[in-house]
Amino acid sequence: MRITFNALALAMAFAAAPAVAQVPCFVTPFGAIVGSGDDAVLPVQTLGFSFPFNGTTYDRIYPVTNGFCYLGNAASPVPTLSLCCNGSAATMAAALNPMLCPFYNDLNMIAGQGSVMVENSAPNRCIVTWSGAVQYGQTRVFDLQMQIYSTGEVLFFYGPAMSLLSGTAGLVGMSPGSGAAVPPPSNFAAAPFVVGNTNYEIFSNLVNLDIVGQTLDFIPTGPNQYLVTKISCSASNNSYGVGCLRSYASFYENFVAGSLDLGGTSMTVINAGGQYLAISGLASYVAPSAAAAPLALTDDSVVLQALTAPFNYPGGSTSSLSICSNGFVSVAPGNTTAYTPNVAAMLNAPPGAYWGWHDYNPLAAGSGQVKFEEIGGVAYITWDGVYDFGGLNSASANTFQMQFDTNSGNVSWVFQAPSGLGNGYLVGYSPAGASLDGGNKDLSVDLAVSFTTSAVDISPLVASASPTPRLGVTVQYQVTNVPVGTLLCVHLISFAQINPGLDLGFIGAPTCNAYVVTAAGTSLLLFGAAPTFTSPVTIPSQAFALGLTLYNQFSSLSAGVNALGVLTSNGITSNIQAF
Repeated sequence: MRITFNALALAMAFAAAPAVAQVPCFVTPFGAIVGSGDDAVLPVQTLGFSFPFNGTTYDRIYPVTNGFCYLGNAASPVPTLSLCCNGSAATMAAALNPMLCPFYNDLNMIAGQGSVMVENSAPNRCIVTWSGAVQYGQTRVFDLQMQIYSTGEVLFFYGPAMSLLSGTAGLVGMSPGSGAAVPPPSNFAAAPFVVGNTNYEIFSNLVNLDIVGQTLDFIPTGPNQYLVTKISCSASNNSYGVGCLRSYASFYENFVAGSLDLGGTSMTVINAGGQYLAISGLASYVAPSAAAAPLALTDDSVVLQALTAPFNYPGGSTSSLSICSNGFVSVAPGNTTAYTPNVAAMLNAPPGAYWGWHDYNPLAAGSGQVKFEEIGGVAYITWDGVYDFGGLNSASANTFQMQFDTNSGNVSWVFQAPSGLGNGYLVGYSPAGASLDGGNKDLSVDLAVSFTTSAVDISPLVASASPTPRLGVTVQYQVTNVPVGTLLCVHLISFAQINPGLDLGFIGAPTCNAYVVTAAGTSLLLFGAAPTFTSPVTIPSQAFALGLTLYNQFSSLSAGVNALGVLTSNGITSNIQAF
């Protein structure tokens, strides 16, 4: 059975939403014109409510043509400075009144073309719009808007015409002023993150404003801090978070040139039957003895080395190892000899392999050699002072060892003395054939607490949606990778999200996250055992839905996947717009 979420259901859900439903994007009407001009502090405007900021409440604003507003109350001074001409964090933090700055810049509201407008008829929201603005001396016309709420929430919207601006520096941010400390700048395009009540980003000599067409939403999370989120203001479906159950047979860290941080450390993967437990510090470097045999390796070459006893690995056993001069060892021939580390090539390598991939050249003048010997059932393969490709002296020498224990099936990497020069390094393990990409690890961090691979790749629940959620459109929400035998799949739709997500490990579903506040929305029940479910949602064509954001997530009741028997998908935000 599939329950379709149609226009009537959406209307009912919208009606049941909280009374104060923030409109996250550019809204009309703009309200009354309060002034135009250049470098002007415009007449005071009442909010109609008390706005909390930095432990004080304010009931009025003073709009300024230069893209910001002062806050005020009966006890605060009346501001007179328009603060031309560059947005300055120091100036904002020193102001006598608090400042909210959607785009503090040298703006010109040319009479007959541009004006500052205020809509304050709602009991809990005030909207200020710089409509038809230009930067002083420029001709590109754009709109800028700020929405402030009685909850303390603040939203800045940037119209699409703000791209390709130039001229003086613009500041986005806010501050209580009165000599507030100036923190380092933020990068609002990288939101979400938490900031204090003095926060800012400077856009200088703009060629592209990277928050154009977006809304920055500052949500109070404490007396003096905000969670900043970035909202797309064209109709869009956006994924956030990750689904579960995620389990990968491979792992890796891909180090760009000059970033290897494993020098002087070791990593061991312990053979636990069909999977590995990875841990640091178990192995020590064993210097090659006089009996160690130099391998006949040239630049970008491979040799097959016989073992005196079989080496057992997850899924098989081998009596020989295929050793590449470029720092990796395979359980059989058939892998690349390329010198450039490549994650896709590693994850799709035909035989399983253990990777310390780097461009070594044992034939370089002065270079050491790759050596092999077996001691007590352990095969030692050592890059004994081998130069990076292009290396000319000992500064390019690398001492790196891999140890294969035929008694236990364990494998160790020992980074005795890597040069850190040359091209990048790719360190990890992948079994034979195509493997899922579990993402780039930070081995120096993850190994401190250990981690495990899985016997097979297990794909998480993945939610997606299309087409974009415009008025009157039916959006198809879909979840894939639903396990065989699933009894129930639920599509959760909400007007609020849990950010960054609530880990459900405390009730028996570790690594599974709740991303939506289901109490604020509606659930759809989908029954069956298919690996893919689709849930159609018809967006109303009526204007009440414009600007609404729906938060979506799927959850499945799948026996045996964890103690709770529940899996969750990533979240999907659907921003409903007319365009």
